[in-house]
Amino acid sequence: MVVAFADSYCSSELDNEYMPLRKRRRLSKRCSLGDPAQNDNDEGNTSPWRPTFLHEYPGADVVLRVNDAYFKVHKERLTRASVLADMFELPQPVDAERVDGCPLVPVYGDEVADWEATILWLYEKDGVAHGRAQHWPVLKGALRISTKYAISNLRDSIVASLCAIWPETIFDMDLNCLPNAAEAITLARECNVPQILPSAFYALSVQRWSSGIDNWTSHLAISASDLRRLIAGRESVQEFLANILVNPLYDPDVTTDGTCAACQSSIASYWRAKLAPDANTPWTFWISREMKGMLNDHAFMDSLCDDVCFDTHDSLLWARMRRLNESVPRFFLLA
Repeated sequence: MVVAFADSYCSSELDNEYMPLRKRRRLSKRCSLGDPAQNDNDEGNTSPWRPTFLHEYPGADVVLRVNDAYFKVHKERLTRASVLADMFELPQPVDAERVDGCPLVPVYGDEVADWEATILWLYEKDGVAHGRAQHWPVLKGALRISTKYAISNLRDSIVASLCAIWPETIFDMDLNCLPNAAEAITLARECNVPQILPSAFYALSVQRWSSGIDNWTSHLAISASDLRRLIAGRESVQEFLANILVNPLYDPDVTTDGTCAACQSSIASYWRAKLAPDANTPWTFWISREMKGMLNDHAFMDSLCDDVCFDTHDSLLWARMRRLNESVPRFFLLA
């Protein structure tokens, strides 16, 4: 009699008090979720509840679960990941768990944000590839998932984007290289993208940490060994700069013979003025940026008296740019 009453009024505290513990647990589950035995539909072991999907696409036939988040997506999209494609090839048990009528695919050890970035690429590949979603969280998350699950096209696309921000030639970097440089170093280590390391280290080294522009977190984002590399590289870049400022007209690969005294003085003053640290910028010594700007300073070049003096300045500029770029991996103990 108590059981029948409890079946009808499972919220009754009085009945639950006298109900066997095993029966109370079963009834509690039935009251909160519904009785699976009575709610399963013809599709098999379908959960009677429907989660709130972070992303749900029309006609989707698979539910991806990442921690407590759910994505309702197309199996065909997920099979672009070689690891998941292999999993789908395996025979699935008849009583496999289903959610909202679709097979449930749980993944473990991943961040929800990383999968959100990946699904954005899977469904909006052109937008991601052409920069609409080229934000650091998207790049970071998509690279992690594409590396772990072997999504080769996605990984190639993200690596290309990272190489555009931290390219092989440090003179090709712009202001986008400054934010996230520390995280880029850690990400490159984690996902095997060593080609961005020299530029990422260089970009991090030129920043003025005392300004707090990095919210005092850059040194926390990299390992102890990479922090030592950063310090060593920063010192080497400073020494490179100091050698120029001490004697702007000396370079082991350039001869200044034939340069007139007036132009020698002008060239020396020009180099010191251009490469002197500027307290009003968020970087201390961004030598590559200044040198690149010097390439197009036609007003100064036109002020030199003849071709010999022009060639001296031009040769100094190109020789130092080449040496700096080639030295960066060695400066940061990467070669």
